[in-house]
Amino acid sequence: MKLHALLSLALAAVLAPAADSGQTQASCTFRNGSGINPADYFCLSDPVVGRPWETEMSLVPTSGVSTVATALVFGLGGPTSGVFAAGVEVLIQPPVIGLHTTGGQYSILIPNDPDLIGVQLTTQGLRLEDAQPGMVFVALNALDLVLGV
Repeated sequence: MKLHALLSLALAAVLAPAADSGQTQASCTFRNGSGINPADYFCLSDPVVGRPWETEMSLVPTSGVSTVATALVFGLGGPTSGVFAAGVEVLIQPPVIGLHTTGGQYSILIPNDPDLIGVQLTTQGLRLEDAQPGMVFVALNALDLVLGV
């Protein structure tokens, strides 16, 4: 999935360049607020500037009989918790940018721009499940990223 342009645009539009010496270690931190959301969204790699960031969501349904699609949502307003809607906890703040796929794996190239080192991003996973009848969105845990080396 080529998302270089989308991620670059989102970062440039919303985030100011980080004041960083260029030594910040990339990190991906699991967060699940109150714990009511399924813990089914994982980092496969840290978000290193100039490399693909790999992440995955489990396709095992928790409220339906099968998973139809997943969505990776960037909360450009940062993290939040304690916001509940329709039995799930919202863990990101708007504005948001979402990416979706019928599978659960994402590979997003972090632009090779040293000004991105130290930038923090908040993401949350979503799953669309076939509940027969109808569909249901299942909010997953959040991953808080620090772009780095």
